[in-house]
Amino acid sequence: MTKIDLFEIAEKVVKNAQVLGAEHSEVVLVQGDQLSINLEESSVVKANSRSNTGIGIRVFVNNAVGLGSSTQFDKTILDAMTFDAVSLAKASNPDPDNAGLALPPDKYPKVAGLFDKELASLESSKLVELSIRALNAGLEVDSAFNVSGSVNLTVGKKIIVNSNGINVSSDDTFMQIYLNNKITKDDDVGVGFEYQFGRSLDEFNPEEVGKTAADKALKMLGGQKIETGQYPFLLDQRATRATLNGIVGQGVSAYNITQGTAFFDDRLGEEIASSAITVVDNPLEKGGYGSRFFDDEGTPCQKTTIVEKGILLSYLSDVYTAKKLDIPNTGNATKQGYEGIPHPRMSLVQIEPGSATKDELFAELGTGLYLESPLMVRGGTNVSQQVDVGYWVENGEIKYPVKNTMLGTTVYDVMKSIKLVGKELLIEGGMKSPMILIGPTKFSGGK
Repeated sequence: MTKIDLFEIAEKVVKNAQVLGAEHSEVVLVQGDQLSINLEESSVVKANSRSNTGIGIRVFVNNAVGLGSSTQFDKTILDAMTFDAVSLAKASNPDPDNAGLALPPDKYPKVAGLFDKELASLESSKLVELSIRALNAGLEVDSAFNVSGSVNLTVGKKIIVNSNGINVSSDDTFMQIYLNNKITKDDDVGVGFEYQFGRSLDEFNPEEVGKTAADKALKMLGGQKIETGQYPFLLDQRATRATLNGIVGQGVSAYNITQGTAFFDDRLGEEIASSAITVVDNPLEKGGYGSRFFDDEGTPCQKTTIVEKGILLSYLSDVYTAKKLDIPNTGNATKQGYEGIPHPRMSLVQIEPGSATKDELFAELGTGLYLESPLMVRGGTNVSQQVDVGYWVENGEIKYPVKNTMLGTTVYDVMKSIKLVGKELLIEGGMKSPMILIGPTKFSGGK
């Protein structure tokens, strides 16, 4: 199906919704395919190909919303979808903040590296080859590994058309390689995982994925319990990225503010973190995994400094939350696919570096823990979890992996207790993150 056909379909659905009585209407149309190779028991077991194609409509009637979706583009089906969405809006309760949809901008920013022709033309046989190369690299470290994982390739187009005149599209490629290696020696179990993700084929090294996953698993052998106590801990770069992305992303979502669940509601201009921390959302990064030049309402994306030297500068918003909270629209509307109502979310997190070298971070840590697994935020402000991948450190040197260890803290303590930020950035998929050292925190070791 050609580009012209897709735009024509979207435009006809929008016009039909207006004829049926919608005051505002918006169509998100996605066309694409996903190829997946799955590994189990150190073998390639399955290759899947599925379509990600579908269309979703959102309409407003008297400030009430109606939704509809379809995986087919047949006119009869689309007419029924549109009729049902408008009928649902007419029967629903109004919300005065449903004031409309995004307006067309003067222009959209340019973001390079979102689509790679070589990746888009990759066949399943090539994905199988990549999987085998990653698998074999781990088995070369030790043939006793039980390896599982997957290689996933998504190629797609997204189109957004609305009744205000927005008419925009983007072509995208995404790929991820993930391996999980498990090894058992003398009743001791070591598990390690590794991944790579990106938008272009030249970002991938399957042998590196396989070997790194194997090395991580071997490092987890010989785990020991620790004494319960208050210890400082050091997060590696990936753990820093995931931890701050979770805390800041949930904490400054304007939608979460409207629901009363945002960690940092009514805190603009205040210190919410250590002055060592600056966090940016940058969807305009070249080739970033979460980069985009328009959000899921068609609003132009922008680079937004959320936290600067510990001070909260901005919430992340979309059309609805910007209107409801009387704040600027940052262009962060996000849907899961083409259906439903969008909500503002972080696009691509970047954390500014500090001044400390890795050696200096470990020296300052002294005795404590080094964590390669992030702190997980599950809605509330308390953080209580098992340490999945962590190491006991004494006098700045890693001694052994820890087991049966729990940590307990809060999102506020994490942000305020950051003592030192590393100068060396890990850059993956356009996301940037340093290591961070966090002050004494409660760890339960069971020793």
